[in-house]
Amino acid sequence: MKKYHAALLIVLLACSILCIDLIHAAELKVGQMEVLYGVIEKRGWKKDIESYCQGGSEYYVLKMDDGREIALDSTRDPHINQRKLVPFKRRRSAFENLIGKRVMAEGQRVQIQLSQAEHCLPGKQCPEGAIKCSWFRVLKISEE
Repeated sequence: MKKYHAALLIVLLACSILCIDLIHAAELKVGQMEVLYGVIEKRGWKKDIESYCQGGSEYYVLKMDDGREIALDSTRDPHINQRKLVPFKRRRSAFENLIGKRVMAEGQRVQIQLSQAEHCLPGKQCPEGAIKCSWFRVLKISEE
């Protein structure tokens, strides 16, 4: 009986992970491959939408020559899941080493719409609507 419960638990966990990925994939918009140039800056956590979109922790942005900025990677990216978390942490370490330096980043712009209701506690009234988050999914980065 214990083996049955363990097997059932594994199946339910796998299904929930796959179902979450499928739900996110339907809301996720991924752009064409492109190359961006700029200087990496580190941002601390703040209680704002940009910080929320980056997973509620410190994050990195690419400040481009024309003054525009784009966040680099996000823990909210369904592409970065448990199987890819180690490379994500290595990439974050690479960003740390490139702070203040001019870089060339290859990757894709990603946009996702998150429902605010997804993060509400049961029984609590939540704001309606959604938040659009965007970032640049870095596939390769190097100092210029």
